[in-house]
Amino acid sequence: MRPLKHPSVKDITVEGILHALSDPVRVQIFMEIANAECPKICASFSTIHGREMAKSTLSQHFSVLREAGLIHSERQ
Repeated sequence: MRPLKHPSVKDITVEGILHALSDPVRVQIFMEIANAECPKICASFSTIHGREMAKSTLSQHFSVLREAGLIHSERQ
C-alpha cells in the first residue's frame, strides 16, 4: 500500500487552502473533522448534504484536503 502524502508546513499555501475549501462538500467534511472530539473514519462521510457519496469521490475530496494541509489521514 502506498503511503499517504502530507505537505510539510512550509509547503502549505493560502491558495491551496482556499482551493480546498472552494467546494461545499469539502467544507462540510472539514467542519465535521475539525469539530470532532476523536478521529473519524472515511465511511462516516458516506452521506453529505443528504446525498450518498461514491467512495472514489470521497477519496478525491480527502486527497484535496490532505494536500492543502487541512487534514491528516492514515490507513488502518
